[in-house]
Amino acid sequence: SYDINENLRVRTTGVNLKLGVIYQPAEFIRIGAAFHTPSYFGRVRNTYTRTMASHYPDGNGSGTFENNYSFNYTLHTPLKAIGSVAFLIKKRAFVSAEYEFTGYGMARMNSNDYSFDDENQAIQDKYGACHTVRVGGEVYVTNFFLLRAGYNFKSSAYRNMVNNNN
Repeated sequence: SYDINENLRVRTTGVNLKLGVIYQPAEFIRIGAAFHTPSYFGRVRNTYTRTMASHYPDGNGSGTFENNYSFNYTLHTPLKAIGSVAFLIKKRAFVSAEYEFTGYGMARMNSNDYSFDDENQAIQDKYGACHTVRVGGEVYVTNFFLLRAGYNFKSSAYRNMVNNNN
């Protein structure tokens, strides 16, 4: 028999900036926009350990193999842009719509020890823009009872996605 124990530890810290604005040109309408910069994860540290121990049934021995691996890299996640509009109806209801763009093909990995050229090209080839549309509304039925409804559509982040449902 044998036992295998694997452990992957990923540690990092990151930073990004989220900016937004809401403009109300009239009492019944609000227009919003937001921009989320790509997140930058500065020193991603992967540590991988794998131990395999074998045990012989006759008790005449055993063997142990251990593999340790450590790797550092940086990661840039995609940016996000959002636009929204809301219509207020007599302070008793509202209807809102929001559009969100996320550019998944913009993600990148870098390292001093490895080029990541193939991986970054694969990200660019496989992933594209993802579009999300949200529409919803809310109405006060009484001062203590609200009705709320909404719909969310999110496109695939994959480029050239083929539908194989026959």
